[in-house]
Amino acid sequence: MLIVIGISRFGVPLMLNSFPVYLPGLLSSLDIAADLVPYYVGICSSIWSITTCITSPFWGRCSDSYGRKPAILLSNILFLFSVLLFGFAGKLWLILAVMGFLGFAGGMTPVLHTTVAELVTQKELQPMAFSLIPLMWTIASMVGPLVGGFLADPTARYPSIFGENQFFMKFPYSLLNIVVAIPFFIGCVVGFLFLKVCYLNRMKLVGEATDICTGNFGRKASSVQQSLPNLFLLEIFTQQSVLSLIYICFLQTHSKLFDEFLPTYMQAVPSPTEPTPPTYQSSALVDFTIFPGGLSFTSHTAALYLTAYGLSAILIQLLIFPRLAPSLGPIRCLRIASSVYPFVYFLTPYLSVLSETPVLRGICTVVLLAMKAGCGIFAFPSSRILLCNSATKGGLGTLNGISSSSQQLMRAIVAVGVGKLFSLGLQNGIIVLPWWTLSFVSMGGLGTVVWLRDEREGGGSIGSEERTSGS
Repeated sequence: MLIVIGISRFGVPLMLNSFPVYLPGLLSSLDIAADLVPYYVGICSSIWSITTCITSPFWGRCSDSYGRKPAILLSNILFLFSVLLFGFAGKLWLILAVMGFLGFAGGMTPVLHTTVAELVTQKELQPMAFSLIPLMWTIASMVGPLVGGFLADPTARYPSIFGENQFFMKFPYSLLNIVVAIPFFIGCVVGFLFLKVCYLNRMKLVGEATDICTGNFGRKASSVQQSLPNLFLLEIFTQQSVLSLIYICFLQTHSKLFDEFLPTYMQAVPSPTEPTPPTYQSSALVDFTIFPGGLSFTSHTAALYLTAYGLSAILIQLLIFPRLAPSLGPIRCLRIASSVYPFVYFLTPYLSVLSETPVLRGICTVVLLAMKAGCGIFAFPSSRILLCNSATKGGLGTLNGISSSSQQLMRAIVAVGVGKLFSLGLQNGIIVLPWWTLSFVSMGGLGTVVWLRDEREGGGSIGSEERTSGS
């Protein structure tokens, strides 16, 4: 079942990791000024986040009532058609509208987290199980940039292959979106044929959870609903669940916005009005206000760096995380990762200072991206474990829905601000503005993690009844 869920999930991070690579070029093709491109990138991210925020509770409640399988399949179908439509969008308003449709479909993410929590009840297996969705993101973060960087505008990039193909000349971004749509199609087929997720009745004693497998569409799980208590929001919001929600809001905001704006930063070209880029030996290393613009990478070069970013995450996921996570526990994993995040964001704009030494800049870029990847590999599954362990009986689906909604709302607000700061930074040679803002946001998560504790530290597992109150 976890493999089927992973296949169903792969298309979303593939799409989200290919977007940032070609989105600046797509927006520029609409005659948007270069220094305003980051602002509209932020607007696109904000629209995605707002619609996801609004629809996440809807997906959570619907999956609680009608089953996980219908929700997962419906979301994949919506993603499939929206991604294809995005490839043929030639107007700004249509791009923004499709981002809204994609955000609506993206509200099903908490359903997947809930499904994983219900399928894996053994505490010792939770770190690996909860790393499944981040693993899909990690793999897609390596493949997505290649798709976005090498398949955009194929007639211009590969004239010997595509020549004067009128279709791809009229729709230069259709090919890559057709490729991105393939995992969603496979996810629909595999999910329809093989997905048999179970809704766990949390009223049972420990180890006696009952499987209610929903293979039929539209049949309301009334037997489950009758056995579950009527939960009010005040019963769902324990002290630890609220702290977990706050931490995940900070984590999702700064981590995902870094990933979204990094390709824009890599491809941004310094304005002619900006000062000459300083060398590594210049006094700019101690100048905390004036920095040159972006790194002036081509989309191909940016795609290769982002692929290395994804590859480093996969290596950490496979070689380091399984060995350290069980011994450290989710709390220590979060504290270590949260302590590193602010330094990664703070140091990122200093890559612009190294423009005169490309080899050193390349090495520093890879090191920073590997540090960022490692933080995400440890932080995301650990935060999900703590959130699910803090959930009250029968409220896991709703809590995950509220979690997704709240984090997307915060991400939408910060995305607009970071996009605006990015544009101002390019216009005035102060590229530190967006990155140091993300560093400041990540400190909020660092402050929150101090108060977090694992509700099941003494035993138990996700899906059992015995819980501490968390108050």
